[in-house]
Amino acid sequence: MKESEQLAVVVEELLRLGLESNFQLTQSNTIQSMKTLVGKYEPAADIVKEVFKLDNSCDGLRYDLTTPLALQFNKQDPRPAKRMEFGRVFRNGPVTAYRFKEFSQFDFDTTYSVKDKNSAMLDCLMLLNSVLQLSKTKFTVHVNSQEVLDTAIRDTSCGEAEGHLLLKTIDKLSKHTLQTVVKKNPEVDYHRIIEFIGVLEGISKPIAVELFAAAINSGSAVVQYNPLLVRGLNFYTDLFFEVYEGDNVSASIMSGGFYNLSKIKSENDTPCFGFSIGLNRFVKMIKPIPNAVHKIIIQYSGFEELSCLSDLKIKLTDKIKNLQQYSCVEQHQFNFEVKTFKEIRSVKGEYFIYSTSGNFKVSDKMILVDSNFFKKVINTSNTRMSC
Repeated sequence: MKESEQLAVVVEELLRLGLESNFQLTQSNTIQSMKTLVGKYEPAADIVKEVFKLDNSCDGLRYDLTTPLALQFNKQDPRPAKRMEFGRVFRNGPVTAYRFKEFSQFDFDTTYSVKDKNSAMLDCLMLLNSVLQLSKTKFTVHVNSQEVLDTAIRDTSCGEAEGHLLLKTIDKLSKHTLQTVVKKNPEVDYHRIIEFIGVLEGISKPIAVELFAAAINSGSAVVQYNPLLVRGLNFYTDLFFEVYEGDNVSASIMSGGFYNLSKIKSENDTPCFGFSIGLNRFVKMIKPIPNAVHKIIIQYSGFEELSCLSDLKIKLTDKIKNLQQYSCVEQHQFNFEVKTFKEIRSVKGEYFIYSTSGNFKVSDKMILVDSNFFKKVINTSNTRMSC
């Protein structure tokens, strides 16, 4: 399967997951005013230099998909609201193994009222669990809180400028040694950064981190509290996180947290929780399955007319091909057996079970013997789910 085809499959799956969680799909313009594009960053941040500015214009190409969200809700209070958006974003920085000039991104965001803060986070994290399960990769999730960073700045008596410099330095430590960072940035005081790191590591873990860790239960991710996790943005208000492939923390696959639209470009004080997926990296973690063999039992009572069997088989094969767990399969093989209920009870192994109520006929109302997402089953039981 080509990468473009794989990208389309992944986007389709993400859209399905979002719609199931009541997220609404939105679209924004690729070209935005430069004043809008740099709204959520510190004026001196290196990231501002990476915004693509169009020649002889006050406009540029969007750096991410969060700023357009702020514009969308600029004149209204949208709480509660759930939105998702995907599209191309652009960076004007140096190209490295982990940084691209242009790439695809998929965002999920929800606005909330203060009393619903935790439920908004948990709602998004349930969706994040489902997203992580699309890949067989083992993920590591690092989580921290703006509260921890603010406490460290206060306890070390840093001014705003020095605090920004120290956090900017720590942000680079996931890719470089402290000696390398200090050498390239002579304005950084080595002893001061060591003191600051010590204060960060001594701060108690926030309660929100425990709640976050308990909510990530996909089985494919390990959550680690990392007081040295710093993101190069100025708009996070509480807990924030990054998702990595295994132990490779040099580049995140996903990131997100609590933020407020008023810190970007909105006249409304609108708190949000959301996360963003770097599709180009994530797609590579979803490996195509070369082939899959599906064993399907069609249950009948022994009295029904089976003349429509061929049409039913076509309908079932199409249904199974469209199931989530088979979205990346390149070749399918289907083995059918027709059995009575009594015969099915003695079947061993994994099968799809198809049954009908009343007369045997082609019907959209299929019954699969399982209670979770049309998965294959070991044997029959009383747990049946209509689809």
